[in-house]
Amino acid sequence: MNQREMFERSFQRPSNFLKLSGEEQWEIDKSLGILDWVGDDLSEEDIKRYYNHYGLPAPKTKKKK
Repeated sequence: MNQREMFERSFQRPSNFLKLSGEEQWEIDKSLGILDWVGDDLSEEDIKRYYNHYGLPAPKTKKKK
């Protein structure tokens, strides 16, 4: 599975994933097959989608000059 597929699969995690214990997070990622997911090369839209899934405040974006 490539990094993009792992990114997409990460949305099968529960939205409270970041509030779970490390052990619970590990078990979920193991069951999804994404223990090796790094999260590199994400677009701004990908990042917004990720933050939205977990109910996090929107990340600061870089202003274009």
